[in-house]
Amino acid sequence: MILLKSLVDIKAGKNAQRVKDDKPIDPYNVLDFTEDYYHMQDASGMEDVIYYQNPAMDRVPAQATVISPQHRDKFINLSFATIHIKHGDLHPLYLCYLLNCSHKIERQFAKLTQGSVIARMSASVLQDIQLALPNMQTQERIGRTYAAVVHETYLERLQATNKMQGVIAFLRKMDEN
Repeated sequence: MILLKSLVDIKAGKNAQRVKDDKPIDPYNVLDFTEDYYHMQDASGMEDVIYYQNPAMDRVPAQATVISPQHRDKFINLSFATIHIKHGDLHPLYLCYLLNCSHKIERQFAKLTQGSVIARMSASVLQDIQLALPNMQTQERIGRTYAAVVHETYLERLQATNKMQGVIAFLRKMDEN
């Protein structure tokens, strides 16, 4: 087992109120996170991971995703933490899979946040997660498969929504006659 902090640098987001900058802030938000999550299959494998530290909202499907190039330069606020992989020992998509789906991580999270009033896996808690890493080829295969099924599920949901809207429009037109 290896501690996550030995493989990555985790940087918590900043308080936008405390940033003294002349240019306007373009904040990374939950909608950006959700878009990145559903399209993480486009990742090259070199991107940073962004971790959502407040997953209490039902709208958020996950806690970690690969940050896309179009959102990379946005201001990261307190709700998020960026995870930069230091070495080539950990694949970003595999890390997303672990943080979003692993029962081992869930058990460690419960243990690390035991006694907390609000169970929240902050950047400091995240660093102490222990991982057992398979070889890089296996990590990439698991991570890419996970990202592909996330995207496929998104497309199926989008198709079902469009179908429903089409049928409702047709029924309304029939009802008007």
